[in-house]
Amino acid sequence: MDSRSSAIVASSPSRQEIELYCLVLEARRISCLITSNHDGLYHLVVAPNDLGRAQAELDAYIQENSNWPPAVPRVTTVPGSWEPTVFIIGSLLILYAITGEWRQDSLWFDRGAGDAQAILDDGEWYRLLTSLTLHADLSHLIGNCIVGGFVLYHYLGLVGYGVGSFAVLTSAVAATLANIILRGGNHYFVGFSTAVFATIGLLAAYQIVNRRKILSPGAVAPLLAALALLGMLGGSGVRTDLGAHLFGLLAGIGGGGIVAFATRKGIAPAMQPLLLLTTIFIVAIGWIVALN
Repeated sequence: MDSRSSAIVASSPSRQEIELYCLVLEARRISCLITSNHDGLYHLVVAPNDLGRAQAELDAYIQENSNWPPAVPRVTTVPGSWEPTVFIIGSLLILYAITGEWRQDSLWFDRGAGDAQAILDDGEWYRLLTSLTLHADLSHLIGNCIVGGFVLYHYLGLVGYGVGSFAVLTSAVAATLANIILRGGNHYFVGFSTAVFATIGLLAAYQIVNRRKILSPGAVAPLLAALALLGMLGGSGVRTDLGAHLFGLLAGIGGGGIVAFATRKGIAPAMQPLLLLTTIFIVAIGWIVALN
């Protein structure tokens, strides 16, 4: 094709863009040529009798790809997640300083540790709450505080400190109850790790719901991370329960989906402190009943 007897169909300072347009035209069997001159632009030229069809093809291509790639949904954060996270993790540390590690003669563990038989047969349901706040030893505590503090901070920042705290507690309690019912037999358990895995599940569900594509990398990544953590941490430590961790993850995913849908359009600001106080009150009542 002689560029002197050709018509310019597109111009751009980007050679890559013009090369892309050239590929579009060639795919439609329209001959084209890329030229440049002293104006700093690259020009895509075609035969004069192909100008109309070439322009129509490029217009159609640009129109079809005007919204590609799709924008990634912006994740909005709720202020005030740092203080509640410090409060929750700090409370676990303070309680451990009072109770110490698991001992047979400890009043705290005797009254507050998870005991499947006492819960199901004797109706001591408060143990579903109190067991989450006790830890078998220092390494058990530190691991839960580090991982738990990290995931709590991020989740509370997404849904709010009140909604998030209440969701974590209810998911962890539901997971613990499901585990002891399905596992059967009598066993003992303590630790915040069920709540940690519930929080990971809550985070994964939030990503899936808000990205609207279950198999997108951004949605799958938290779930894969959760499964990896379950494999690495789920069965480690004294008096820990792999089943409870797995149920924590599943309960978090289920509850997280509900929370994510419910909070899509926002939540009344007054609900955040109300739900946080409700969460604290429920745990406090659990311990009051346990010790009396």
